[in-house]
Amino acid sequence: MVFLEPPKTILKLLRDALPTNETNGNVTDFGDSTDEIVAYIATLASSLATSQTWDSNIWVEELTPYLITLPSVTDENVEDIIANFCSAANTAMNSEEDSSDEEDEFGGEEITNIRFSLAYGGKILLHQTKLRLRRGHRYALVGQNGVGKTTLMNAVNNGKLEGWPTELKTEYVDSGSNVDPVHEAKIVFGELQSASGKSSEECKGMLEQLKFTETMMQGTIGELSGGWQMKLRLAQAVLIDADILLMDEPTNHLDSKTVKWLEDYLTGLKETTVLIVSHDTVFLENVCSDGKYIMFVFYLPLAISYN
Repeated sequence: MVFLEPPKTILKLLRDALPTNETNGNVTDFGDSTDEIVAYIATLASSLATSQTWDSNIWVEELTPYLITLPSVTDENVEDIIANFCSAANTAMNSEEDSSDEEDEFGGEEITNIRFSLAYGGKILLHQTKLRLRRGHRYALVGQNGVGKTTLMNAVNNGKLEGWPTELKTEYVDSGSNVDPVHEAKIVFGELQSASGKSSEECKGMLEQLKFTETMMQGTIGELSGGWQMKLRLAQAVLIDADILLMDEPTNHLDSKTVKWLEDYLTGLKETTVLIVSHDTVFLENVCSDGKYIMFVFYLPLAISYN
């Protein structure tokens, strides 16, 4: 089960900005439903803060419909509450940015810490979004269909993000949704050896581990089913020693035994950072690292999730 848990700092600032209940002095002591609303508002505010959106008018527009449902908030005080909340969040976020020597609570070597914007055509997908990755950690990208998860993965893979470290080596396992006749005409074994740069013994051993027969190895990629093509992409990813492994719906078409094999492989990685897009929530819960929290951002269409 996934629970909404907004950043503690933003949640505390929101509670501090809200008027207290005249009876008991506690703004949230109205039942579970109010707690959920407050948590949701804090999550919306967190996405605004993360995107460096500090225009209080935007905060008013986005947060008012939810704040006004709280017993202690009225039409007369809602704008002042939001203005104070926005100002306090701005100060707190800038203070955190200045504390660059603080130790990350999850540890691990920091391999990238950038702030970037991402657009597709004329649509802004992410604006001044912070991306901080650590070696050996496994992250999930969470968002609705069509909001830019694959666009972000491609930008990372091609080193197109502002400030992206050019020395990082990436390997991308795509979902297989794009059919390439030239690629499908290639021989399975030859393509794996060529793409991975590994010896024939290593390539054969990997394919045998994934239950490829000799006939399949010598056949064309196009002759393989969707599941076997995904296994081939996984085999290539395993053989390539990358700093960052990007995976777009890696469990598509896979049988349960192969999914378990993939889970075991990913959780055994110590030096490779993994970024995953998947609708398979059980898979994400099994492989994502740092099991302290999950962050879902609702204002922005896309969020990086740590499970």
